[in-house]
Amino acid sequence: MAKVPPNPLLIFLLTTDAVLGCGTVPVASRTWRFNVTGFSLPVAMAFSTDAAERAQVPQILPNSDSAEAFVKRLIIQGVLDVLEQQGRAAGLPDFLITTILSQLGISVLYSPLPCPVVSVDPTRPIPRDLPAMMSRTTCVIFGNTVTTTCLGMDAPGAPAGGHCELNMPMHFTPIPPGHLSISGTLTTSNAIMATWSREMWQSVVNRVLRMITSGPFGTQFATAVATVA
Repeated sequence: MAKVPPNPLLIFLLTTDAVLGCGTVPVASRTWRFNVTGFSLPVAMAFSTDAAERAQVPQILPNSDSAEAFVKRLIIQGVLDVLEQQGRAAGLPDFLITTILSQLGISVLYSPLPCPVVSVDPTRPIPRDLPAMMSRTTCVIFGNTVTTTCLGMDAPGAPAGGHCELNMPMHFTPIPPGHLSISGTLTTSNAIMATWSREMWQSVVNRVLRMITSGPFGTQFATAVATVA
């Protein structure tokens, strides 16, 4: 008869003294780094400080801080939800789950994409001040996704003439990789959780991605890949 491997999370959760930081088990600390790449850019992960531009795309955020905070909430809440689900599946009481989660620190780093101008579905007529629009970098948006940028004279590396022409493909540039990567750390101060292997944390982060893909950003994160080291 094949043996069923023990669930590491269940063993951890049932070790009450370790969960509470009591008994003879010494308090430990361990940090793992994670990185998420391979996704396309949801509008909600970009920002525009121009109210007229935001009026065209309600999902876009008003400044870098709010876009960064949005991404942090998305990842942090995902990790907490995954661990809470696993705790409930193991039959843990709420107070133990709360204690476990309080012993986990999660940091998230993300650089939001600035969008001085937005162009929503550029195949449509654009009844706007085109000279002013062309002088600034434009984020091209289809649906809920920022697909590319068109550099204006306000951007480093802008094309000759320093303007964006949406009918000129050579003026388009891919979204910089720095805006298509989310990184961070998972730090636990619990003695037992600190012994978790990289594979255990990789499983947690993978489940977070699956939760995201089952929500409103499923299209953008369908190809996302997470690594833990």
